Amino acid sequence: MNWGNIYNRGIMISFRQNKDGALTWGFGQRYVKYDVWEEKFSIANYLLPI
Repeated sequence: MNWGNIYNRGIMISFRQNKDGALTWGFGQRYVKYDVWEEKFSIANYLLPI
């Protein structure tokens, strides 16, 4: 982990489950969407809009 990069570190906050069943949460300057479907995991990382 690069501790000098604000985009890849931070405390995970505000967990919620979406209507499609995926979990979404924020950390640092990003938010993450985590989906579990048929035992396959997918994670999407997005930068927060400025």
